[in-house]
Amino acid sequence: MIEIKHIASPNVYHIRLTIKMTRADAEALEKLIMVPKTKGLPLRIVAEVHELPSYEDFRAFIDATIVSLRALGKVRRYAILSIMAWLDKITPVVDAVIPRLRTKFFPAF
Repeated sequence: MIEIKHIASPNVYHIRLTIKMTRADAEALEKLIMVPKTKGLPLRIVAEVHELPSYEDFRAFIDATIVSLRALGKVRRYAILSIMAWLDKITPVVDAVIPRLRTKFFPAF
């Protein structure tokens, strides 16, 4: 399940990922990413991840992957809140592979 909430003036959203992602979750995330926001301002996401999500079925996995690839051109900053400290180790890799995307990790607890 995914929860999406607008948290700050323009284009800053909080996404909370829970254990199982469905096709409806992928559609909600796609709607957030693809619907035009305040013109000229980048989309910024605060992602709260307590554990890596699993997928309802293979189609949900494919849908989520497609949305993630589309997000690369739309989202400029990700803040990851998590108790999984190893995510901190992959943020420099993400930044190196996708230089225009800035990712930062914050311990959740």
